[in-house]
Amino acid sequence: MRVLFLNPEFPPLGGGAANASKYILREMSKTGIKVDCITASPKEERTEEIFPGITGHFLDIKKIGSLHYYSNRQLLTYSKLATKKARQLMQEHHYTLIHAFFGIPSGAIAMRLGLPYIVSLRGSDVPFYNERFKWPDRLFFKHLSKQIWKKSYKTIANSTQLAALAKKTDPSIIIPIIQNGIDIKEFHPTQQPKSEKIRILCVSRLIERKGIRSLIQTIADLQNNFPNLELYLAGDGNIRNELEALAEKKNIRHKIHFLGSIDHKDLPAIYQQADIFALPSKNEGMSNTALEALASGLPLILTNTGGAKELTEGNGILVPVHNQEKLNQAMSTLVANKKLRIQYGKSSRKKALQYSWAETAKAYIKIYKNAALQKE
Repeated sequence: MRVLFLNPEFPPLGGGAANASKYILREMSKTGIKVDCITASPKEERTEEIFPGITGHFLDIKKIGSLHYYSNRQLLTYSKLATKKARQLMQEHHYTLIHAFFGIPSGAIAMRLGLPYIVSLRGSDVPFYNERFKWPDRLFFKHLSKQIWKKSYKTIANSTQLAALAKKTDPSIIIPIIQNGIDIKEFHPTQQPKSEKIRILCVSRLIERKGIRSLIQTIADLQNNFPNLELYLAGDGNIRNELEALAEKKNIRHKIHFLGSIDHKDLPAIYQQADIFALPSKNEGMSNTALEALASGLPLILTNTGGAKELTEGNGILVPVHNQEKLNQAMSTLVANKKLRIQYGKSSRKKALQYSWAETAKAYIKIYKNAALQKE
């Protein structure tokens, strides 16, 4: 079996979907399935073996600025180059199907190529998930998404909440759920003593949707009651300068540590140094970084977005989106109670054992095989 895999994001480009692609392809390489992954490059065009049997075709989309943020122009460039590359590869290889990571742009590309395809919905590719695309979603992407999903062999979401949002665009569609996984060997707790300071960690792209402003506001609101509280932001994005300016305005710049983009191999140590993981997103599919924090044995504070309820039951606090007061209360509760932090941390690690990239890949492979049988 040979699969054509489309995703503009692959490490170091992109965020959670990029890392999910990497882990899923790593697991597929162990099964003997051959995959050609068409993705983007931050520098030059190249082709290389990512894992045994998994070939990456990296397209030069003239990426400038943050590695974790795509402009509309860059997505259009990827679409054009990926379509051309896919057609070239289809002349060289026989593919069972196409796996499109993101309905748009990848699903739109797959729909035009004439092969059976499946779509993995990740978040911003679902209409009305991201405020940035509010008007394009209303005027164009809603209608295009319905076409893409309808013509796919399967359209899959990574959380029940993301599936529910997609069904608002097309109530007739049946959307199975395949959750993200986590590498529990790579991400794990440490027994080393931590700093006397309380370190709040957020690993995220610094974009508006992630709600980082409210996290900075929480540090400002609680600084008098908890002077040892500090926030570490791992990641980069198009609003970093605005966030730094906000920290200056609140007179807490010395308490906010902008770590920038962190190489994935260095992330486990970043989690191990933290006391609490917080991600106050306005919307999520299912956060890979929350899963990494889970495996690292951290208590979680998440907003009520995709997958968050499952990830915080018995090991964290779920707060409403856009509710600064509840976010402050959740933070106060965990910062003030070390015993509760330790208890939640142990529960997080135990829960992480339920998630596996091998199981995620196995679920996709089952769909691949069913699609192949139907094709015959």
